[in-house]
Amino acid sequence: MFPGETIMSGANGGEFGTRGYSELKVMQSAAGFYLGTEYQGMPGSRESSYFRSEEEAEAALTTWPDGACVGLRL
Repeated sequence: MFPGETIMSGANGGEFGTRGYSELKVMQSAAGFYLGTEYQGMPGSRESSYFRSEEEAEAALTTWPDGACVGLRL
Protein backbone atom coordinates (compact mmCIF):
# COMPACT_ATOMS: atom_id res chain seq x y z
CA MET A 1 0.00 0.00 0.00
CA PHE A 2 1.21 3.47 -0.86
CA PRO A 3 0.62 6.55 1.34
CA GLY A 4 -2.76 8.01 0.41
CA GLU A 5 -3.86 4.87 -1.47
CA THR A 6 -6.46 3.90 1.14
CA ILE A 7 -8.60 5.99 3.45
CA MET A 8 -6.72 4.54 6.41
CA SER A 9 -3.43 5.84 4.91
CA GLY A 10 -4.75 9.32 4.15
CA ALA A 11 -7.00 9.25 1.07
CA ASN A 12 -10.16 11.33 1.54
CA GLY A 13 -8.50 13.08 4.47
CA GLY A 14 -8.50 9.79 6.40
CA GLU A 15 -12.25 10.02 6.99
CA PHE A 16 -14.78 7.25 6.37
CA GLY A 17 -18.34 8.26 5.54
CA THR A 18 -17.53 11.64 3.99
CA ARG A 19 -17.20 13.18 0.52
CA GLY A 20 -19.15 10.40 -1.19
CA TYR A 21 -17.39 7.48 0.57
CA SER A 22 -19.43 5.12 2.73
CA GLU A 23 -18.56 4.07 6.24
CA LEU A 24 -16.23 1.07 6.45
CA LYS A 25 -18.09 -2.18 5.75
CA VAL A 26 -17.71 -5.75 4.50
CA MET A 27 -17.47 -5.84 0.71
CA GLN A 28 -17.14 -8.71 -1.77
CA SER A 29 -15.26 -9.13 -5.04
CA ALA A 30 -14.26 -12.11 -7.15
CA ALA A 31 -11.17 -12.43 -4.92
CA GLY A 32 -13.17 -12.74 -1.69
CA PHE A 33 -14.49 -10.63 1.17
CA TYR A 34 -12.68 -7.54 2.40
CA LEU A 35 -13.18 -4.38 4.44
CA GLY A 36 -13.71 -1.35 2.28
CA THR A 37 -15.94 1.51 1.22
CA GLU A 38 -18.29 2.40 -1.58
CA TYR A 39 -17.92 5.64 -3.50
CA GLN A 40 -21.15 6.89 -5.07
CA GLY A 41 -22.54 3.34 -5.26
CA MET A 42 -19.35 1.76 -6.65
CA PRO A 43 -16.39 0.13 -4.85
CA GLY A 44 -14.37 2.99 -3.43
CA SER A 45 -11.47 1.55 -1.43
CA ARG A 46 -10.13 -1.73 -0.11
CA GLU A 47 -8.78 -1.23 3.40
CA SER A 48 -7.87 -4.83 4.30
CA SER A 49 -6.61 -8.10 2.95
CA TYR A 50 -9.09 -10.68 1.67
CA PHE A 51 -10.96 -13.12 3.91
CA ARG A 52 -12.25 -16.62 3.11
CA SER A 53 -15.73 -15.90 4.42
CA GLU A 54 -18.09 -13.05 5.15
CA GLU A 55 -18.07 -14.12 8.80
CA GLU A 56 -14.28 -13.67 9.04
CA ALA A 57 -14.57 -10.23 7.47
CA GLU A 58 -17.39 -9.28 9.86
CA ALA A 59 -15.24 -10.36 12.81
CA ALA A 60 -12.36 -8.22 11.53
CA LEU A 61 -14.69 -5.25 11.16
CA THR A 62 -15.56 -5.43 14.86
CA THR A 63 -11.86 -5.16 15.78
CA TRP A 64 -10.89 -2.50 13.23
CA PRO A 65 -8.17 -1.40 12.69
CA ASP A 66 -6.22 -4.31 14.22
CA GLY A 67 -8.41 -6.99 12.61
CA ALA A 68 -7.83 -5.56 9.14
CA CYS A 69 -4.06 -5.86 9.35
CA VAL A 70 -3.97 -9.62 8.77
CA GLY A 71 -2.37 -11.29 5.80
CA LEU A 72 -4.08 -12.85 2.83
CA ARG A 73 -6.32 -15.61 4.16
CA LEU A 74 -7.52 -17.51 1.08
